[in-house]
Amino acid sequence: MRIIEALADLVDRFFELVDRVNWRSIRRVAAPVFFALACAVAALYAVGLWDFTFIERPTLPDRSAVETEAPQGDESDRPSGDPAPSEPAAPDDGGDEPGGDTPAASKIEIGQLSDLCAEGWYVTSRTYDPALHRLAVLNVDLGAPAAYSVRERNVYKEQIVDSSEYVYGEKEVEVALVAEARPSLEAYGGYLFADNGESVVIFDCYGSYVGILNETLFFAYTRDRAGNPLLYSPSSFTVRDKEEEYIAVIETKNYYALTRNGIGYSDYRDEIYKRGVRADLPASYGAQTEPYPRSVIVNTVVNLDLKNKLTGWIQTIWGYSNGWDDPFTVGWYDVEKRAEEAEKAEEEYKKAVEEAEKKGEKPPKRESEKLSARERWEAYKEAKEQWKQTPTTAFNFSEGLACVANDKNQMWFIDHTGRAVIEMKDVDGFNSVGRPVVDNYYLPLTNGIESLGFYYFDHGLVRVRRQSYDKGQDNVYHMLRPEFDDDELIYADGTKFTLAEGYDVISYSDGMILLRSGGGKYGYMDYTGAWIVAPELDDAKPFVEGLAPVRRGGSWGVIDTAGNTVIPLAYDSVQTTSSGIIVAHWDGGWTVFAKMAKA
Repeated sequence: MRIIEALADLVDRFFELVDRVNWRSIRRVAAPVFFALACAVAALYAVGLWDFTFIERPTLPDRSAVETEAPQGDESDRPSGDPAPSEPAAPDDGGDEPGGDTPAASKIEIGQLSDLCAEGWYVTSRTYDPALHRLAVLNVDLGAPAAYSVRERNVYKEQIVDSSEYVYGEKEVEVALVAEARPSLEAYGGYLFADNGESVVIFDCYGSYVGILNETLFFAYTRDRAGNPLLYSPSSFTVRDKEEEYIAVIETKNYYALTRNGIGYSDYRDEIYKRGVRADLPASYGAQTEPYPRSVIVNTVVNLDLKNKLTGWIQTIWGYSNGWDDPFTVGWYDVEKRAEEAEKAEEEYKKAVEEAEKKGEKPPKRESEKLSARERWEAYKEAKEQWKQTPTTAFNFSEGLACVANDKNQMWFIDHTGRAVIEMKDVDGFNSVGRPVVDNYYLPLTNGIESLGFYYFDHGLVRVRRQSYDKGQDNVYHMLRPEFDDDELIYADGTKFTLAEGYDVISYSDGMILLRSGGGKYGYMDYTGAWIVAPELDDAKPFVEGLAPVRRGGSWGVIDTAGNTVIPLAYDSVQTTSSGIIVAHWDGGWTVFAKMAKA
């Protein structure tokens, strides 16, 4: 009892103190206190104990890395004429340069990474700007053999099955496990993977040790919400209905995030967080930049048959939200809502039966029994048509528009209100024999780096796969033989970007269109239609982070979006930029370049 009385006394004293508080004085000191807290947060950020997600923190090198005077390869083993990794040499003939105004080799400033780090530079994934960025050579021995590859590995690759038949507008694509040479050194997500023949050692972009790769994992070529590159292991699960009857086996993946602390489990779900193209792209690619977050409903039942019986499979329905309110674009079928409606209808039916029995009347029929076969068929068609306009795939907004697609991979673009700005066309004119022609945009068949330019607007343009076919063939033969199937670039109002005749679009990124001529030559055109590099290259890769590998003859180098050479054409292979890292191979071994910005 004494304890209880003592506690009661303490409570009374507490409330007396609250009554005596001078709240005006507290308000006077609130501003200084808030200022002091802000200064404390700034100090914590400065020393690295606090981070803001919207601020790019300069990534400083780990001084525990072992630095050497020169990178991989011994000077005595280097053949004459081959460029030293620390001082790349330009080709002897200036005509070998891709751009007409390419600077001479003496103007290509490439320093040592450790020297630039000492001056306050850091590795960055931002788009290359010669006024803001410099290139440096990583002068850390990673232990990678000089040979391009010392063993093989298995990888999953998408392959288009050769077929003259088109079913529902799509060619067949299958994923196959194939063997390929594992590069002795490669970059992924800003990390370096060195294969010494026994294990694959992981380093960060400054050459600091991270860990050993579990070689049962595959590169996922995507990132989690925090921007970390992901790896995965294949998996599967069985889908069953409520009666535990087998429906199907769904192939899936277990994901793992790569950080400077090593590899750890990730809750990433591809059907929810995917950004479209699967390639080694920076964390900014496809990220949410506008205040309209995606909203998804993961369904296990998505169809209705003629007898009103629910059937189906796992599927997703997408929408977007204004802020964090209810989605303004959602699917017609919501499992929970449909279940609630069914329960409510069942309760109303039972009440109607009870009332009829009390009055001695004949029990009413269920709503489904009142529908004739024709009415049920019409209801089914209406539901399917509504489903056709329901996004089962959606991507983040870019330049005010968002790409969405239905279960047939037909794509269209909506604005912030959910209104279709670039719509699907059920019938768009007639062909030479007078039959109606369907003209639609479709998602790409494969999602590798070859599909860069889809999904997101870039400098006012986006890449689409346009397909048109005779609608009568679908109605009569249920087989679609497209009269046209090719990639195009379109503006935000749906008008077509005009390209020169005889060129195929290979990729579109950083405002640069990679084109291939009928003769197999490559060139780059910018978003205004001007040729930046004439179509005279023997090979070329898409721009990533403002840089692109190009090949003339047997030598690879790197250019910027102005067509200037930033890494000389003197290597037998150059990998695409990986979060600020470029890996190049030559006869004497490997050279790692870093794109750096000043802190």
